[in-house]
Amino acid sequence: MMFADDTNLWCKISQQADGISLQNDIRQLELGTDKWQLALNPDKCKVMHLGHDYSTTYEFHHTRKKPRVLDETVEENDLGVYVNIGLKPSTQCAKSANGAMSVLRMVQEICQGLTQKRLQHSIRLTSNLICSTAYRHGLHTWLRT
Repeated sequence: MMFADDTNLWCKISQQADGISLQNDIRQLELGTDKWQLALNPDKCKVMHLGHDYSTTYEFHHTRKKPRVLDETVEENDLGVYVNIGLKPSTQCAKSANGAMSVLRMVQEICQGLTQKRLQHSIRLTSNLICSTAYRHGLHTWLRT
């Protein structure tokens, strides 16, 4: 059995009719995945509202089952990138910084037995690598928002 993982639908909702159009798109996605025998798990399907005030709910009409209203979410991790309803990069930056700090703590523990000169050299190389990696991940998120 195959699964349609990481499938996303995005739609700008500027009027109530746009919500109806998105519901139709969800239905077309369901029909297409059924045709290609790809399973969608309605329990993993979620809706994130980004800045509109319209009261919209969306349903997943899975075959042979009653329609299921999709749950709403305020933050999701999609392929390692955190997206929230405010479209702020703070969560992504914090996760990247925490990852970098945990690696630095491991490096510190490993380097305790080194001489002062070798320790300084190792820390300089490692911190440059880790900080540039964390910066790139944070910058990537910042540029996407």
